[in-house]
Amino acid sequence: MKLIKYNATGHNFNKGDTDKLSFGKRNMKSILESDIAYISGHGYYGGVLPISAINSGFENSGLLVANYSVMANQTGFLPTRENSFSFKVSENEGVVSARLKWLIFAACSTLNDGPYRDRTDEEVKFDDKYTVEHWIDTLISNPKMKGILGYYGTAPLANATRSDNDVISRFLNYSKDEQSIYDSWVRANAYRSGPFWYIDDSRECALLSKDSYAHESLKLS
Repeated sequence: MKLIKYNATGHNFNKGDTDKLSFGKRNMKSILESDIAYISGHGYYGGVLPISAINSGFENSGLLVANYSVMANQTGFLPTRENSFSFKVSENEGVVSARLKWLIFAACSTLNDGPYRDRTDEEVKFDDKYTVEHWIDTLISNPKMKGILGYYGTAPLANATRSDNDVISRFLNYSKDEQSIYDSWVRANAYRSGPFWYIDDSRECALLSKDSYAHESLKLS
């Protein structure tokens, strides 16, 4: 099983390189040809995740998008085929063995499906769609993809009480015990564990899946 990890706000997580991230078609190909992909960074309503460089003052150097039907989001990003990388396999030339099964985001609003807390419908809806609708289109289009994990609201920060690194580590550890993907994801995002870990102060996590895959285990090996 191949797991690839990227930090979309500055460096390849595997190498720890803090110089400007050079992200290209080969990187997108690697993600789509992995079994599991974990993307950490900033997410925005509309299905857009900017690729930025830490040492460049977060200068935008590309966009990750659910698919090329994404047109805009609340920060004014305007994805095009020239400046964006789509997770939709059919929109990527040269991807021969697209086997991506699970896509995991540590990024805000990636699976937003409507107003929440003080956010209004006007704030969270772009292209006349909620963000999750773009990802549903991509999930259905990618034949081997089983599901997407992310957040309908705020995702954990790197320096939070329950950090993004802590969440993914817990999720993978719970998955090793063959807990379901649903249980592992909810539990990893809870602030305290134990017999009663479905609690109100859990992160605003979300899970989108085909069929009943969410209730299967990840089966790491």
